[in-house]
Amino acid sequence: MKQIKLIALMIILYCNAFSQGYLGTSIMKNGFAGNIGYLAGKVDISFGLQFPLTDKTTPTIYSLSVGRMIDLSNYDEGNFSLTPAVGLSVLNKMEVVAANTFSDKYGKIFPYETLKNDNSIKPYYSLELGKDAYLGRVFLKTVYSGNLYYSVGMRLFFN
Repeated sequence: MKQIKLIALMIILYCNAFSQGYLGTSIMKNGFAGNIGYLAGKVDISFGLQFPLTDKTTPTIYSLSVGRMIDLSNYDEGNFSLTPAVGLSVLNKMEVVAANTFSDKYGKIFPYETLKNDNSIKPYYSLELGKDAYLGRVFLKTVYSGNLYYSVGMRLFFN
């Protein structure tokens, strides 16, 4: 985890002079997602966090991805873009584990379950369809990192 944070910080500092920074947020079925990154020409470098709101078995995902923005229309026609990206992610989730059984004083047997913390590193794939606005971009995004996630969100560009 510390290595991913350090790599993200180095990329952000390196790309600071040649790019446009942004801050993004999005809403998913199970929670929220946020990301910070740089758009350097057509290359999109992003560090993201995706976390569940209520479900403990849905993973919290930390991701670092690099993508290429593809223009689908001219700026006069609305400036739609498609951004496929690949990277790495760290998944942190609670996993339901079947434990032993216990019996009451009458001999009736009851099984019980416990939660176990599970961390894993997975590949990260995303596809974003966006429309540029005055100071940002509105987008629909699909992410695959161990499971498929859909979100709707907005980016705000710094300059």
